Amino acid sequence: MQQEFIFLIDPNINQSIPQTNSNKNLFKAFLIFICRPTTDMKHYFIILLLLTQTLGFAQLNEDFTDGNFNVNPVWTGSNSGTDFIISDKQLRSNSTLPASSFYISTENTLALNTIWEFWVNLQFSTSGSNFTDIYLTSDKADLKSTSINGYFVRIGNTEDEISLYKRSGLSASSTKIIDGLNSSVLSTNNTVKIRLSRNATGLFKLEREVVTLNSGYFTEGTATDLSFTTSAYFGIFIQQSSASFFQKHFYDGFKIKPLVTDTIPPTLKSAVVQDSTIVEITFSEAMDSVSAKSVLNFSLDHNAGILKILTTTDPARFRIKLSGGLNTATYTLSVINVKDLNGNLIRSGNTSSFSFIRPYIAKHGDIIINEIFSDPSPQIDLPSVEFAELRNNSGQTLSLRNWKFADFGTSAILNDIIMEPQALLILCAKADTAEFKGFGKVLGLSPWPSLNNSGDILKLISPENLLIDSVSYSDSWYQSSSKKSGGWTLERIDPKSKCGGIFNWIASKDTS
Repeated sequence: MQQEFIFLIDPNINQSIPQTNSNKNLFKAFLIFICRPTTDMKHYFIILLLLTQTLGFAQLNEDFTDGNFNVNPVWTGSNSGTDFIISDKQLRSNSTLPASSFYISTENTLALNTIWEFWVNLQFSTSGSNFTDIYLTSDKADLKSTSINGYFVRIGNTEDEISLYKRSGLSASSTKIIDGLNSSVLSTNNTVKIRLSRNATGLFKLEREVVTLNSGYFTEGTATDLSFTTSAYFGIFIQQSSASFFQKHFYDGFKIKPLVTDTIPPTLKSAVVQDSTIVEITFSEAMDSVSAKSVLNFSLDHNAGILKILTTTDPARFRIKLSGGLNTATYTLSVINVKDLNGNLIRSGNTSSFSFIRPYIAKHGDIIINEIFSDPSPQIDLPSVEFAELRNNSGQTLSLRNWKFADFGTSAILNDIIMEPQALLILCAKADTAEFKGFGKVLGLSPWPSLNNSGDILKLISPENLLIDSVSYSDSWYQSSSKKSGGWTLERIDPKSKCGGIFNWIASKDTS
């Protein structure tokens, strides 16, 4: 038994499936087909899947390496196409008629959610009588027609620029909607790559790259226009004045493809404190500045008030100006209803945390050297490597960034580690960090001031070069002949006492 399957096609398919001649024929071939039920069905679905992928390719991908413009795709033009030839695998103008205009075009139905890319070399300085128009969209194949509806990029004209125009009917009705940088094609040999995108809302973005400089794309401008949302043709129009401009227009690398529309909401990547009143935030992409500058879209805990949002030169980065200074705490910033340039909203759940320590200049005794392990051999229960322990005796949360821990011959710089009031911190050689992670908070240092068994002078110095604590210990401080031989730490008896030396130090009494 045979069955006939008829596939109904969405009438809006012109905007999603490239309509080249080859694709049209392929599509018609599969509109109606005969198949046998049972397992053969899956083979037809595989074929249909392959067909869908084929139809999803770019509308145009033309580099003229096949040496012609008569097939795949088919280009047609003025004077039966003789106004253009292929020269060294590039399309080149071939008309030798002064004060004339001529064209070449091919089918194109993409008009929204589209990217156009192409390469142009004009071996002359452009003028009002010598320019080229690249018609991105046109309702006519004949680009010399008196009435055309569409958009074109003009390279040249009196301002020697690259600009985007909208044409509604007569050529005189053309209006410039993106005004490119003046004198960008003033040279006698201009080689540029042009990229133009248009999203679903009609937002055009025109970019130019000077190929000889390898400069990357420069944005000529943006504009939104929805006058024409369909197309039938893409093509090249040339206006030339005299023999000085004959056969000096070269084109290559034409690509027309669907624009992959961004539907992913942006995210808040980070919030970094600049000072007590400024927090810099970074999003995952360029943002709409109007929504990003609304203080109603941000909240900060601990009753921190937001005064305003400031822009920066980076469209993904902003600065939050606070109405009052931050206090020492860990803060969480929440963001909602901020959108990217494509209108995708951050709806909920976007937060970033940061810590702030209110500036405080430590004084002598705020942090002390609380315990010393200078002689780890013989090993008893501790790791067989040296360490020193710090204690925060102050009522402040302190950062040890750029503090120094030193003995007579070696000084080590501490990094941005935080010590809460009464907290302890183990210092050791960086290579030994893993040995102490089970004992508490640890910071590895390089270089490590090696601790002498019999005695040494240890110092803790603040970034302001203030001596915060120092210990000149001796092995007599163990007050035990057996523990003096190694494997035991020296520890302060009373961390709060101002007494020093042997009167406030003794070997640890903890058997571990």
